[in-house]
Amino acid sequence: MNKVVVNPENYQNTYLQYLNQCFPNWGNETAYNWVFERKVGENASDILLLKDENNEVIAGSSITYRIVQLEDKSSINIGIMTGSWTLPQARGKGCFSQIIEESKRICFSRNVPFLTAFVTESNASYRRLKEAGFYCKIADNIFSNEVAFSTNQDFSSVKIIPVNIDVLHAKYQDLSSHYSTFAYTKEEFKKQYANRLTNTQCISINQTLFLYEDTGAIIKLLFSSGFNSQDLVCFCDWMRYKEDKKVMFFLSDVSKIKIAQKANFHFVKGFLTIQKTHESIIETAEIFKNISINLGDKM
Repeated sequence: MNKVVVNPENYQNTYLQYLNQCFPNWGNETAYNWVFERKVGENASDILLLKDENNEVIAGSSITYRIVQLEDKSSINIGIMTGSWTLPQARGKGCFSQIIEESKRICFSRNVPFLTAFVTESNASYRRLKEAGFYCKIADNIFSNEVAFSTNQDFSSVKIIPVNIDVLHAKYQDLSSHYSTFAYTKEEFKKQYANRLTNTQCISINQTLFLYEDTGAIIKLLFSSGFNSQDLVCFCDWMRYKEDKKVMFFLSDVSKIKIAQKANFHFVKGFLTIQKTHESIIETAEIFKNISINLGDKM
């Protein structure tokens, strides 16, 4: 069995090198700090490494922590497996399975009852998590098309507005009356949704607010205060005409997924995979079946 090292000292630069080796252009020190050093809730992120019999590092992962507020206003802590990697020479040797078990152990030791991970259907990690018995909640990556939906779109209702955290946070909190959601204080929401790695902007379309991030290659729609196909298509067409870029967003609600399907958006099938961290914890499916996740909730 490989040796496990948790939260090694002065390891940031080395860990960042491994991330970029396994995921080319993963990011720099600024990205590392935003993903791993930023605290949401009471638990700081954990880093774990696997070392082989020669004491050589062969794999690693992180657990970032969030709070989910349920529809009854109670809340639970979750851990999210973030940036898991295995060096090429160690792949196929059970490293990821060991990372899963160690991550569950760490979460349980912190009174965190559920371990989660975001994956796409084509990802090898999804297949391994499914085999390990993780509950798979639909959570799709969705893209606008290469061309505009309409050639005569009316943009008269589009208004560029300031990013107002007070208003956006209040709109976000409105979601919790209908869904389970990730919970943020106003300051945590600002750091998660507005103070991101690239510039965030906001527009209004027929009173619906769209908060988005321009990554250079694509527009990431982080949050919208409402959801209907007409305003969503208008937003995507505006970005196609104004920036000549596709829009990406994220949906975990089945009714919203059906709206996007009917409007002919492009889907990359994905899941939020979830497993309890100890046998004594209540079952998973009933807790997470009505969770609403935005692209802004993700790293």
